[in-house]
Amino acid sequence: LLVVAPLLCSFYDAESTRQNSILLRCVDSAGITKRLWLEEFWSHGLFKEGDCVRAFLPNNLAEMHEFHISNSSGAVVVNPGTIVAVNKISGAVFCRRKSVLTEMLKSFDRPILRTQVGIIAHQMFQDAVKESISDLGMLRNIILKIMNKVDFLQNQYYYDIDPAVVLAELEVPVKSTAKFVQNFLSNRSPFPGVMPSTVLDRVLAVEEEMISEKFGIRGSIDMTVAVKAGPEQKSTLMPLELKTGKQSFVGDHAAQVMLYCLLFSNNNHETCERGLLYYFGGSELQAVDTKMNELHGLLRLRNEIAYYLYRFFDDPDTCDFMLPDPICNVKICRQCPQLLNCCLTQKNSCQMTLDGDSRWDAMAEAELCHLNEEELQYVKRWTRWYRMEGAEQRLRGKKNSYIDYDEEEYAIGEYLIFKFFEPFVFSRDHNADECSVAMRVQQFSEDLRIMTLAPLSNVNLNRMFSHFDQVLLNGIGERTSSLFATVITVELQQISVQFSRSYRFMHSCDFLVKRVNTKFYFDTAMSSVYKLMMNDTIANRKRQLIINLDEPRFRTNLPFNVVQKMKPFCKSLNAEQKSAIVKAMMAEDYLLIKGFPGSGINGKINDAWLQERQRKSSTIVALIQILIENGNSVLVCAYTNSAVDHILLKLKAHTADILRLGPLFSMHSDMRQFTPEAIFGNEPQLDLIVRTLSSTMLVGCTCTSAALHPLLKKRKFDVCIVDEATLATEASTLGPLLAAHKFVLVGDPLQLRPLVQSERLRKEGMDISLFSKLEQKYPNAVVTLKRQYRMNR
Repeated sequence: LLVVAPLLCSFYDAESTRQNSILLRCVDSAGITKRLWLEEFWSHGLFKEGDCVRAFLPNNLAEMHEFHISNSSGAVVVNPGTIVAVNKISGAVFCRRKSVLTEMLKSFDRPILRTQVGIIAHQMFQDAVKESISDLGMLRNIILKIMNKVDFLQNQYYYDIDPAVVLAELEVPVKSTAKFVQNFLSNRSPFPGVMPSTVLDRVLAVEEEMISEKFGIRGSIDMTVAVKAGPEQKSTLMPLELKTGKQSFVGDHAAQVMLYCLLFSNNNHETCERGLLYYFGGSELQAVDTKMNELHGLLRLRNEIAYYLYRFFDDPDTCDFMLPDPICNVKICRQCPQLLNCCLTQKNSCQMTLDGDSRWDAMAEAELCHLNEEELQYVKRWTRWYRMEGAEQRLRGKKNSYIDYDEEEYAIGEYLIFKFFEPFVFSRDHNADECSVAMRVQQFSEDLRIMTLAPLSNVNLNRMFSHFDQVLLNGIGERTSSLFATVITVELQQISVQFSRSYRFMHSCDFLVKRVNTKFYFDTAMSSVYKLMMNDTIANRKRQLIINLDEPRFRTNLPFNVVQKMKPFCKSLNAEQKSAIVKAMMAEDYLLIKGFPGSGINGKINDAWLQERQRKSSTIVALIQILIENGNSVLVCAYTNSAVDHILLKLKAHTADILRLGPLFSMHSDMRQFTPEAIFGNEPQLDLIVRTLSSTMLVGCTCTSAALHPLLKKRKFDVCIVDEATLATEASTLGPLLAAHKFVLVGDPLQLRPLVQSERLRKEGMDISLFSKLEQKYPNAVVTLKRQYRMNR
C-alpha cells in the first residue's frame, strides 16, 4: 500500500455542478491543491472547512490531483482523531442523537435489571468457554461467585437490584451457555448456517480492547476466538459478540460485529471477513459477514457522530450547537435516559417544533414545564461557555504541541492520508510501530491496578507522555490482549499507568506502549449543569438558590440539645470560629465561610501558634464533628484530592466512620484504609456493604468524583461542605451540592480564582465562583474569619 502526501482539508464546496456529488478542495503539505469528489452515497456526508478527512483510494491514483469516491470505490473517515466507540456507532443505527448526547453528558444512564443480567451472563459465558464447563450446577456456582463480588454487591445497593430476580433471569443464559459449550467445544460440532464445516478451535482473549486511529473507532470485544474450516486448515481469528436477549431486527447487533471485524483487520494486519454473534435468548449462533456497502454505511454513521462531537468545540459565535434530529418516537423517547438533555438542547437550539409528530413536541414541552426562562438560559449560557473554553483549549493544544514523533498522526487529527482501500485488505503500518515505545514491566500492584514500566531503549519519556494520557499496551511476542490504561506518573526513564479494571499479568512481559487520543474530553461539570435541571426536590431547590438567587433561610435559634452537644467541640475555637459554626448550624439552605490565609479555616497554621493551641481544631473539622454528633450525614468535597485528605486526616484521630471515594493513586496513603476496596476486602458481605454505603456519616471525595459516583446518585446527605470553593467554577461545584440538602462553601475569594483559559470568558464571568456570586448577592450569608495566625509574630 502506498502512502502519498498528507493532505489537510481546507475548503468545502457544497455548490457542486455534478448531481449527487460534492467537492472537497484540499491542500497537501507542499501546498499543492487536491480535488476530492464524493459521489453517490458519500455525497450525503457532513463536512466543514478545516475538517480532517482521511480518504482510502486505489494506489494507481496516488499521483493524481483529482480523486473520486463512490459506492464502489474508496471510503472516507472524517476527523479520525475523534475516536468513537463501536457501541455508540451501532446504537446510532436507531438514534444518532442519543449516541452523541451520551458521549457529551455522562452519568445519566439508568442501569436496569437487564444490564446487570447481561454483565453477569457475559462473565459466566467467558469463564465457561475458557474452562469448557457445560454442567448446569457448575455454571450456577460461577454465577453465585460473580454475584458475591464486591462490584455486583455495590451495584445491588446503588440500583436496588433484587438478587433473586437476577438469578431467575439468568436461567436462560445458563442453559444457552451449557448448550454452546456442549455443541461447539465438547462435541466440536461445526457452526451452522454459512459456516457448516467450521469448528471452534480455541479462545484467545476475553474483553479485548482495540483501537484504530486510522478509522477513528474503538471497542471492547467480548471474545476473540480461533476457528478452523478443516483439520489441516490454519486457524482464523474472529470476534464473538454475546447478546443477552433475542435477535435484534434493527441491525445494531450485526453492526457491532462488522465494526469489530474492521478493528480486527486493522490491528491484526490480516483480513477478517466474518464475525460471530450468539444470542442467549434463543441459543442462536449466527455468522455475520462484513458486506462492503453496509460497512460503508457504518463508517458514514461514525463520521456523522464524529462531526457533531467535533463541532461542539467550534466557536459558538460562528456555529450553533448542532445535534442530529431526534427520532420523535414518543413511546421509546419516554424511556430514554437522555430525554431531559435531548429536550433542553432542542429548546435552546430554537428548534422545539419539529416536522413530524406533534405528540413528541407536546412531550418535550411537558418534560421542561418545571423550568422557567432564566433556568433555560442558564443551561444555554454554560453550554456556550464550555464550547468556547473547549475551543480555546483545542487552539492552545495545536499551538503548544511539542511532539516530535509522527506528529502528523498525533497533532489532533490535522492531516489527511490517502491509502489504498479495497475490501478487507490490510498491511502493517510501520509508522504506527515507530510511535510505540517498547517497555518492560518493573512492578505491578494488583490492589491498585497500577503498573510501572521502563523503556527497553534510551528514550526520554517526559517528551512522549504526560499525566492522564490514555495509552494502549500491546504485548510483544506471544499474542496478548490489548490493554487501555491511564498515565499517572511520568519520569525520565519510567512511567506508571493505572487500569480501569483488573487483569492477570506476566510480570516479565514486555509491551509496546503507545499514546492514543481516545475521545474528546467533555467536562463533567457540564453534566452537572444539566443535572441541575432535573425535576426533583433537591434540584428544584438548588435552582431557586443558585440560578434564581432566592434568599437563603436561617433559623432564629437552635434547640437546647444541639447547643449542648456543640460545647465540647468549641472550647478551643476563637469567637469568630464559634460564630461561624453556630450560623452554619442555623442555616437551612447554605452558608459561606470566608477566611484569610492562616485564619484556621482548614488548619494550615504555623508552629508558634500550634504550641499555644495544641488542642485547637480547625473550623471545618469542628463543624463536621458537631454535625455528626447531632445525627447529620456529611459530604466533604474540594477541588483537589489533597484538600479533601487534609480535612479527613484531621478527623481520622476522632472517628473511623469515614468513607473515602476516588482513585486510590490520587489520595493520601493513610486514607486508603477508608476506601470501599479496603473496607470490603476480597470476601465482602452484603450487609457490610449496605451498612457502609448507606450509613457512614462522613464521606469525602473531590467535586469531580461527586458528579460521577453512583453512591451520590443513590444517597442524599444532610450537609455538603466544599473546601477550596473559590478555586472551582460554579458549574464544577454543582455536583456535590446536588447530593445534599444544604451546603457550606469555604474559601477565600482574594486568593486564586477558578482557572479559565479564554480571556473572553473571564470577562463574561465564567471564572466567578459560586462562592463569590452568592457572597455578592447575600452578604448576610457570609461569615468572615478575620483573625489569622500564620503571619503573626
